[in-house]
Amino acid sequence: MRAAELTALIFETGKSNARRAEELLQSFGFQVIVSDDVETAIRHVDSAPGVHIVLCGLPGGEALARAVKARGRERPALVVASSGETSAGMAMAESFGADTFALRPYKRDAVAAALHAVVALRDERARAAGLEVELASERARLLRLGETDPKSGFHHFEFFKKLLVLELKRARRYGYSLAACLIALDEGRLVGVPAAPRADLAVQVARALRAAVRDIDMPVDYADGHVLVFLPHTDLSGAERAGRRMEEAVRGIDGVDWEGTRVKPTVSVGIAALKPGKGVSFAKLVRDASMALRAAQLKGGARVVIKS
Repeated sequence: MRAAELTALIFETGKSNARRAEELLQSFGFQVIVSDDVETAIRHVDSAPGVHIVLCGLPGGEALARAVKARGRERPALVVASSGETSAGMAMAESFGADTFALRPYKRDAVAAALHAVVALRDERARAAGLEVELASERARLLRLGETDPKSGFHHFEFFKKLLVLELKRARRYGYSLAACLIALDEGRLVGVPAAPRADLAVQVARALRAAVRDIDMPVDYADGHVLVFLPHTDLSGAERAGRRMEEAVRGIDGVDWEGTRVKPTVSVGIAALKPGKGVSFAKLVRDASMALRAAQLKGGARVVIKS
């Protein structure tokens, strides 16, 4: 996007700083709004989606910087301005979540470099938002077209793999957490139970697990009779909560009658997560969840174990 298509809001309490900033930004082709009142500046940001860049002078503009940051992904690009050393300016920019900083007194080359950086960042955010929309649309399309097992409500594995590819792309691009729960029936409670009651129990367990997870979570029948629940946008603590919900849900199922005894199964749950910024590998995620599941089984089952 060219500068002539962008509007910059300048907040400065000092008239000379405001005048110099306005002069520079207009010379670069920006449309300019100038304010020396922080509440008025915040109203401009809140009510005018056409504000693309905020140049916020500090001290005095702290409330404005926080208001810009609070708008999240839809916020304008934020440049904080201060007097002093470059290192102090960088630290101040980081503390307010700004995109970059500018030092006073304003110098043409320095301001031009800061504005070039934030315009490039804005364009990259727009491209990322477009990709996010495309990925979300593709995920929704797959969910509409995808089939689930009528008994368990789980996704078929081939369909699961298609969704998995999309979620891994999103996680790598946007740096969010991924988690998984690997779940197995505790066989010690089912010794001697024949195939028919076991099949009934399996259906009850699957439905309990499906009801205990979010719509965006992906449960699937995995190897060796295990159930894998893939959890997008979920860190380790969130996965632990999900795992405990599922373990408790299984405890609450009706069970089956067999030889005059009510058989109520339990499950062991292994949990793992990938942190943002780390290498995103589904194989590692499942390997870590498998280790946690094995630890839960070795401790007697009917519990949740986290691979930290």
